[in-house]
Amino acid sequence: VDVVDDSVADRAAYHVGVAVSVVTALRSAAQRAARGDVFVPAELMMRYEVSSSVLFEPPKAPEEMTEEYLISKKGLRHAVEFMAGNARAHLMAASELQYQVKKQAKPCFLPAVGPTMFLDALEKVDYDIFHPSLSDAGRGLGLTLNLGRAWLTG
Repeated sequence: VDVVDDSVADRAAYHVGVAVSVVTALRSAAQRAARGDVFVPAELMMRYEVSSSVLFEPPKAPEEMTEEYLISKKGLRHAVEFMAGNARAHLMAASELQYQVKKQAKPCFLPAVGPTMFLDALEKVDYDIFHPSLSDAGRGLGLTLNLGRAWLTG
């Protein structure tokens, strides 16, 4: 295994790692909520007035949606948008470093491909973290093709 001593690559890898971590928290939201786990940091829950009921006790019918629930659901979207924005900012920071990274260290950018695809899909559904289309976002053939393109273009 070749070892690349490149402080710029280290900084880029750090930013990619933070982004991957945040996206992993977002991507696992439905599974974690089903287990009773909260995936949104407490600070964001308070800032955006997100009640745990929006995570764990969604209404079964539209007429059961109270004003409090709707406010909390809107807050959840804002919290998710904040988290996604944080991940995107780290991906952008890594991207800005890519032309300074030595060729041997370019693979440090490959783990950013799936999270970028997931963030794009999340934005398309207006940050509705429980939207069914997100279950496959950033996976499958699309991921394979984007990884190949990223590998070839550096």
